[in-house]
Amino acid sequence: MAERTRTMSTVFSHTGTVYNEKNNYLDSASTSIGMDKSCVDTIGNREGFNNLSLSEVHRYGGLVNGIRRHSNGGVFRTFYDYPIAALQHAVPDPTAASGYPIGPIELNEYALQLLAETNPGRSEVNVPQFLAELKDLPSLVRGYGRSVLKNLAVAHLQYRWGWRPLVTDIRNLLNFKEKTDRRFKELDRLRKGLKLKKGRTLDSGQKVRIGSNFTAQSAHFSVTGKWIDRYTHRVWGTVQWYCPNWNNPFKDLNDKELTLKTRQILAGVNSAGALAAAWEIIPWSWLVGWFSNVDDVVNATANSTEMRHRGICIMQHSTLSRTLEHSPLPYGLYELEMEPILRRHERKKRYAVPYVLAFPTFRLPILTSRKLSIIAALSALRFPESDRVAFKRQGLF
Repeated sequence: MAERTRTMSTVFSHTGTVYNEKNNYLDSASTSIGMDKSCVDTIGNREGFNNLSLSEVHRYGGLVNGIRRHSNGGVFRTFYDYPIAALQHAVPDPTAASGYPIGPIELNEYALQLLAETNPGRSEVNVPQFLAELKDLPSLVRGYGRSVLKNLAVAHLQYRWGWRPLVTDIRNLLNFKEKTDRRFKELDRLRKGLKLKKGRTLDSGQKVRIGSNFTAQSAHFSVTGKWIDRYTHRVWGTVQWYCPNWNNPFKDLNDKELTLKTRQILAGVNSAGALAAAWEIIPWSWLVGWFSNVDDVVNATANSTEMRHRGICIMQHSTLSRTLEHSPLPYGLYELEMEPILRRHERKKRYAVPYVLAFPTFRLPILTSRKLSIIAALSALRFPESDRVAFKRQGLF
């Protein structure tokens, strides 16, 4: 098993020219136009799981055509596909420059998330947790206070931790038979000793960065403008679940027994469901979840059967499209047109994850509007009335 690198290029050197008023050759400039591709993969290990890295860079546009006149109106210079200096601007690697890097810590986080979301032993409606949340609803209803602001805060928290989970659980209960049939097919494959391949989208995002103004100086004219970088980012993962032949908990179950087992798993009526419920009903566990991935660790490791996993692969697809937003080309004596500049760098990577550490990592939370509303509601209940009035003036309620 060895790593190899392959490349392909359609890049060619383009030369643009400038002619004088007598239509005689005056000057020229060159640039590279085309596409570069590279692939880093593995030779051998066809049955295994290997890393893969693909890179593709496109460079097009930015060629100027037109004329520059004398003050008396006669043609002074003629441009034929003359490249501006900005064409030589390098396009960075989107995986490094986009703010979406994947290192060992991120790989472990994605792997835990993948295991938590694909675990065949995960519950769909955790009955112990459902009953615990249902028990708290009366106390939430009794929490209405004297002021309108406080009532709104209680109502918001009641919806967040009371009614919304209740509605979600009821919806899942209504689809319980459909979910049972789907999970039964998965467990049936494991019962037969087959592997169950599962995949999930783990992350996605996009952002736009606008650079500062700059001048693209050429020998015969200059263009001012700014680069606009558009990044896209998507991460997904695949994993294989299986039961070892020497310890297959489903092997001796008939269809009726397997159906009952499936319902127990979906309802969380087992040790894994009890562990997940215990974590969820701990006070302020939701706040810990903002700063860490403890939820994924609990759900990834809560396995009440002997199911195993192998072949965790995390895939990343990231792109950077760089365009030039330029000011009007030199005017007055100039009559110029320029092809739009396109710089595009695309990266595709596959990371084979040999092992996963069941240990939470900590991070600063991204304060979304939902999280800010929770903080505001808690603040309205916690702080004195004067502070609540200040929140109201600022439009938080």
